[in-house]
Amino acid sequence: MITSVLLDTNIIIYREDNKIVDKELQQLLKVLNDPDYRLLVHPLSIKEIKNVLNYFNVELPDLPYTIKIYNCQ
Repeated sequence: MITSVLLDTNIIIYREDNKIVDKELQQLLKVLNDPDYRLLVHPLSIKEIKNVLNYFNVELPDLPYTIKIYNCQ
């Protein structure tokens, strides 16, 4: 059975930042990297991330293929 996990915007931003990721977050991401989990991102999170990155004049990198955009309709 596949479990869907909706990622919070802050997790994505923190994960993509240049800082070293907390040990706890590393462990969580390692667990969620299992095929039994489907990682989802809300479309508004993508918009929010783009706004933050635009402020810093940085382009949004492609999401890893393991993360899908959540269709909220």
